[in-house]
Parts: sequence; C-alpha cells; structure tokens
Amino acid sequence: TVPDAVLDVGRTVHGRVVAEDGKTGVPGQEVALLEVFDLETRWRRRPHTVTTGADGHFQFDHVANRGQFLRVDAKAQGTVLHGLEPDEVSVQLRLVPVAELEGFVTEGARVPLAGVNLEVRCEGGFKVDARTDAMGHYSVRVPANRPCFMHAEASPLNVMPRPLPPRVFFSPRRIHLAPASHHRLDFEPRHGPAHLQVSVRASREFVTAFVLPGDVPWPGSPEALDALIRAGFEPEPWSHSWVSEDGDSIVVPSFMSGARFDFRTLPLGHYTLFIREEEQGLDEDAFVPIRANAY
Repeated sequence: TVPDAVLDVGRTVHGRVVAEDGKTGVPGQEVALLEVFDLETRWRRRPHTVTTGADGHFQFDHVANRGQFLRVDAKAQGTVLHGLEPDEVSVQLRLVPVAELEGFVTEGARVPLAGVNLEVRCEGGFKVDARTDAMGHYSVRVPANRPCFMHAEASPLNVMPRPLPPRVFFSPRRIHLAPASHHRLDFEPRHGPAHLQVSVRASREFVTAFVLPGDVPWPGSPEALDALIRAGFEPEPWSHSWVSEDGDSIVVPSFMSGARFDFRTLPLGHYTLFIREEEQGLDEDAFVPIRANAY
C-alpha cells in the first residue's frame, strides 16, 4: 500500500520581455522555463516554452513551487537568464545586448585556416557558432556579461581539396565580454609533444571525455561540473585516417571507432582527465590525474 499521489497545481507566472531600454516590449520571442539541472543540457529534455505577445508579455501556468530558470536567447537583440524564485509570480526580463567578436584563425600568424568551426559556450547554456572563410576570418555575436569559452575545430571531413592537410588542434579560449562591445580574438593551433590516448570499456554513444590543465579538484556541484565541461580540452573529432591506393584520404570518424579518445599536441605538464557517462537520464563521472610526458 502506497500513499495517494496528489498533483500540485503550482502557480501562474506573468512576465514581460523588454529591450535594453527597459521599456520597449519584444514580441514573438520564445521564453524557456528550465529546471536547474537542465540549464546547460541540450536535447535531454525539451524545456517548457511560451512565446511573447504583441507587447512582450508572456505567461506560464502550473509552475512548480521550486527554484527554476527563465531563459531568453533573442540572438542579435540580446540574451537574459533569470533565476525564478519559488514564490515569484511576476518578472520583467530585460535583454542584455550581445557583443561582437571577430578575428583570424591562422598557422604561425601567416597561413589562414579556412573552414574551421568555432563554438562559443557560455554560462547558462547559451551557444553560438561560426566558421572561418577562405581568409581564415570569422565573426560572431557573443552573449555578454557571462563567462564563455571559445572552441575551435578543424575537421578533415570539411576540408577540400584532398589530400588532407596536416592535423591541427586548438585549446579553448576564455572570454567575458561587455554588452554592445567589439573585440578581436585571433586563434592559432596549439603545439606540444604529448599525446594522450584514453580507452573506456563502454559505448561511445553514452561516454564523453575531456581534459583540463593542472590538478583540478572534483566539482562540488552540477554547476561546477558544467563550468569544467565548457572549459575542457576535447578529443580530436576523428581517430583513424589513411591514404587509399587511389590517393584518396579515408577518414573514420571517432563515433564509429568505439569509446576511444585521443588528445594530441598537448604541452607537457599536469592534466586532469574527466570521463562522463550519460544514460537513461543519469550521469556517472570519474576523473584521473595525468602527467603528460613526451612521445
């Protein structure tokens, strides 16, 4: 015998999304209501969303009486993240203007690297993408007033013509930009003699791995773990490649090669390896101190 389950009707939350001036309503904008543990997670659970009306007003019904977040990503107009308190029933969400970031991705500050994919990951689950042009130039609008990390990846699957050029790897760069500001940030590949290979007895479908420089303590909260994931060095996006008899470059992406992770061109020093398994809505994490030695 178990007790009856009684549904809590929750509360109604009224709100309005306004522009930077704090007065002008922003119509037709999606507002997401997220649980704290889903704030930086993509695709695990679909958030509850509503769309603002003609004057920027919105309403959520049956909101649970616990702390949650309201998030708005209005792209070029700005972003806002609001911690919704358990007893809060009325809010005004004021958009923070984005910052402009541009620069060049080059080898040795001379050779432009075209087709490099760039991803900016910011606190609160905000993400934006860009790609370098033929001159190695990129331009991207970045959420302002929040810590972000910029990751660059030169995948051979996007490089033409064949044969493939030498592999290059990048280290993440931390950025924290003021609203409506303009900055330049140039990228160059990292160079180091160390190569870390990690093999996990699990499916690559559910396991990820990343490393951070130094002896990193175990994160004391899910938010701290999210911050480490944003900052972590990622493994190379491919594991095996070779040249066929016809001279074509053959590439086997990493997701087809099992739970093996390769971290290349690492400078010598101390690192901390994090391994994360996500399956059926649950996380299991492990970390291992690593001393990176030469080949």
